[in-house]
Amino acid sequence: MFRKILLCSDLSAASDALVSCVGDLQQLGLEEVILLHVVYAAVVPGLENALRAEATKKLTQYKEQLEELGLRVQIDIPLGMPVYAIEEEASNYEVDAIVIGSRGESLLRAAALGSVSFKVLQIARCPVLLVRVKLLDSPEGEGVAPCQRLFTSLLVPYDFSALSALALQKARDIAMVHGCPIRILHVNDNQRRLTYLSAEAMKEQDAFDEERLCKLRDALVAEGLNASYELVEGVVLQEILKRSDPRDTSLIIMGNQGKGFLREAVLGSVANEVARQAEVPVLYVTARS
Repeated sequence: MFRKILLCSDLSAASDALVSCVGDLQQLGLEEVILLHVVYAAVVPGLENALRAEATKKLTQYKEQLEELGLRVQIDIPLGMPVYAIEEEASNYEVDAIVIGSRGESLLRAAALGSVSFKVLQIARCPVLLVRVKLLDSPEGEGVAPCQRLFTSLLVPYDFSALSALALQKARDIAMVHGCPIRILHVNDNQRRLTYLSAEAMKEQDAFDEERLCKLRDALVAEGLNASYELVEGVVLQEILKRSDPRDTSLIIMGNQGKGFLREAVLGSVANEVARQAEVPVLYVTARS
């Protein structure tokens, strides 16, 4: 499933934590890791060689750490704009996924629209595993990432789009390996629906949605998987975040776009806000993958 990944590093303590997540992917077939740090020379022109030397030293430490796990590792330190360099290298190496953090000193910061992590979600041609890295409040600033239990309980926000179907398929593939439960979540925002549906029409739609969710669950159960679904009313982002408590959910799997509530058209869209606010990692199936 994830034979080769591109792991993006900004050389911070957050990246240290990100590297520690990689071992969890080995059971999904991981064999090779491309360690990437992009030198954005426009910020400090003339210092490219010094920046590359600094990056090489740190990435070599990561390489040795990952090779101890039996993985093949390459180091790549290109010059350029981080977002487009990440996408270009992901394409050149034909990776199965990009692994990137949502916090860090520079490359991995996801504080606003326009951040590297968010833009990567928009242009990536392969799935993106976004890990929200927490840093300990200590002089060392050691990173702590919630990857130790990455595949123990999967949450799949579902809007009946083709992309959410791909996300559910990815969850199914992971669950077949790890035996973890899958929860399918569909949220109906009645405040929005009232603008174009009558109360009676909403009831009919709920019944139709319930029937479709039952079929999705039953298909997974028929394969021997532990699957359930929830059909709830509320604000989509809030309902997803309610169910992303690390005690109950280890990974959210969702599309970065959708036919309705997952559309990435404006600031504050659901997928972007989940990326910024969720306490657990998010695996995005991208529209271009």
